[in-house]
Amino acid sequence: PNPIRYRTGDMRNFAVSQRYGLVTARQVISSLDDPAAQFRQLSRYLTPGGRVLFVDVFCTRESWLGGLTGQALKEREQVLARLPLATVNSVEPALDALKSAGFVHADAGFLDDVNRVYGVEPAAPGCRYFVTARAPRVG
Repeated sequence: PNPIRYRTGDMRNFAVSQRYGLVTARQVISSLDDPAAQFRQLSRYLTPGGRVLFVDVFCTRESWLGGLTGQALKEREQVLARLPLATVNSVEPALDALKSAGFVHADAGFLDDVNRVYGVEPAAPGCRYFVTARAPRVG
C-alpha cells in the first residue's frame, strides 16, 4: 500500500482520524487569521516529532487589492485587516507563531531557484519562501 495520503481542507476545521508524520501546505500562512491558534490545531494532526512544511509568497497590500474599487475594495480591506501575516515581508512572524504554538526547530528560507526564475529578490514582494517546523516529541 502507498504510505502517502493526500487530504485537502480548511485548516480551521479539518478533521482526520489519524496522525501524520508530515503535513504540507501551500500559500496558507498569509491567509491565517490567528496563526498561533491555527498552528496549534495543526499540531493535533501530527505524530510526535512530525513535521510541517509551508510554501508561501510575500504579498503586498497592493497585490491583494489589485484593481478593486468600491464595495469590493472595502470588503477585501476588511479581510486583510483580519490577516496578520498577509502583507509581511519577513519569515519571522510565521516562525514566532509556530514556536508559540509549541513547534520546535522552526526554520525558514527562500526558494532561490524559483525566485531567480521570477526575477524576485529575497524578502521582496512576490518572493517565494518555505517554513518548516517539528512537533515536539513525547517522552
